Amino acid sequence: MDNMGRYDYANYGKMPTLSYLRYDKELMKYPLMDIRKGYMMAAGEELDLKKLVNVVGAVADKAPVVSVTYSGNLDTDRAGTYKIRVTAINSLGNVATGDCEVYVYTSTQKLTSYSATQSGNSNYAYRAVSLCYGGTEQEFADGIYTKANGTISHDFNIAGGGYTRFSANVGVDKVIRDNKPWGVYANATVRVYADGVLLYGLKGIGWNNDFTNFVVTLPEGTKTLRLEVSDTSGQGGIGWGDCTLYK
Repeated sequence: MDNMGRYDYANYGKMPTLSYLRYDKELMKYPLMDIRKGYMMAAGEELDLKKLVNVVGAVADKAPVVSVTYSGNLDTDRAGTYKIRVTAINSLGNVATGDCEVYVYTSTQKLTSYSATQSGNSNYAYRAVSLCYGGTEQEFADGIYTKANGTISHDFNIAGGGYTRFSANVGVDKVIRDNKPWGVYANATVRVYADGVLLYGLKGIGWNNDFTNFVVTLPEGTKTLRLEVSDTSGQGGIGWGDCTLYK
C-alpha cells in the first residue's frame, strides 16, 4: 500500500503454494544424548569412549555419536576413581558435555550369587528383566524382578566380600508395560541401603519411564546390602538389571 493507505491492486497476486517438511519426531526429543555420571571398567580394559554417552534408544541409529573426547587424568591400568570432563558430538552436530566418574576395578561379583532374605508383602524372583529406554526395550539376562503392590525389601549378606561399589539398572519391567489396562498406573520408589545407611533413592518410577543406571560407593566393611521397593501402585513391577558388586 502507498502512504495514503491504499492498496496497489495492480501488483496484487495469488499467494504462492507453501511447501512443508515432515520432521522426525524422534529427533525432536531433548536431549538426544547426555553424559553418564559414572562408568565402571576393569583395570587393563580398553575404554570405549562412546560408552560414556547415553543416547535415546529410538534415535541411536538416526543420530549416532561420532566424536567423544575427555579432559582430566585417567589411568585405566590402575584401580581407583577418576573424574573426567567428557564432550560428545552426534551426527546432527549436537554437543553434550558433562562430568563423569570412571571407576576402575579389579574384580566383580553378581549380587544374584547371594541368596536374599525377603521382608514385605510381596515376592521376588531371579530372572531376566526387560527395561525401557527411549521407547526401546533392553533386556538384562541377570536380573531381580520384584512384583510389589506395597513394600518389599531384600537383604543380602555380603560381609567379608571386600566390595567397594555397587551398580544396577532399575526401572519398571516389560511384563507390567504389556499389561496396559493396569500397568499404566505403575509407580514405585526404590532405595539402596548399606547396613541401614541410605546410599541411593529414586522416586516416581513410572510405567514407561527410562530405566536408570546408578553406581554407589559402599562404606568400608559393609555387611548387609538392602534393595527396597516402596510407594507402589498399579503393580509396581520393578526390575533390577545386572546388579553388580565391585572391588
